[in-house]
Order: sequence, then C-alpha cells, then structure tokens
Amino acid sequence: MSPRIPSTLVSLETIEYLGFTHPTAVELWDTWTFITMYKTEGLTANPTEYQKLMLSFFIKFIVDHLIQFEDTKTDDDDDWIQCMEKCGICKDLQDTIMDPFFRDTRRMATCHTRLTEIIKLNFAALQKTLSL
Repeated sequence: MSPRIPSTLVSLETIEYLGFTHPTAVELWDTWTFITMYKTEGLTANPTEYQKLMLSFFIKFIVDHLIQFEDTKTDDDDDWIQCMEKCGICKDLQDTIMDPFFRDTRRMATCHTRLTEIIKLNFAALQKTLSL
C-alpha cells in the first residue's frame, strides 16, 4: 500500500512517501529535527531563501542516508534486495524496482544511484503537487 500524499513537504510522512520504511523514516526524521533545531539560528531573516535552503538540505540529507550502506551493481536480485533493505527502503518500492520490466535499467547503474534518482524525482513531483 502506497503512503498518502503528505500535506507538508518537510515531514516524517514525506520521508515515508519517498519510499522508506516507517522505522527508517522515524530515525531520519528524529535526526533531521535534532540537526535543524540547532543549525537554523539566524537563517530566518529571508523566509523565501530559508525555505529554499531547507528544502535543498532536506532532500540532500535524505539521499545521503544511503551512502552509509554498502552499494551494489550486480545482476543478482538478492544483492539489490539486501542493499535496499539495509537502506530502509519499503517493500512496495523494492518490488517496483525489482520488477523484471526494470531489469535492464537496474543494470545500468548502482542501487544507490537508482534509489537517489527515484527519491529526488518523487520529491520534485511531491513539491510540485503541494504547490498547486
């Protein structure tokens, strides 16, 4: 089951919407809120610039989560599944990526590269949806 479209772009719900399991999303959200609680002092003078900066930082923070786990570029489906599980990717997104239709696409890059592309595309689509 796909998560519902979040009402707030920078949120726990967005992290889940981007394809992370609930436990991983909670861990990322807790870290995000801790970091931003101390790092945003003095940045609110220009709200528009602050919002752009925070959105950019948020998606980079989410994607950078992946690099702490071993990557793979093998043809072995089990290696891809193991990589995605370690990264905390939800079963629905794993199933989509592992669909035989996308096998050739998977072979053209690493697991982290594909996940990064999907996360960034979904974030951009969500950002556009919420701005309508």
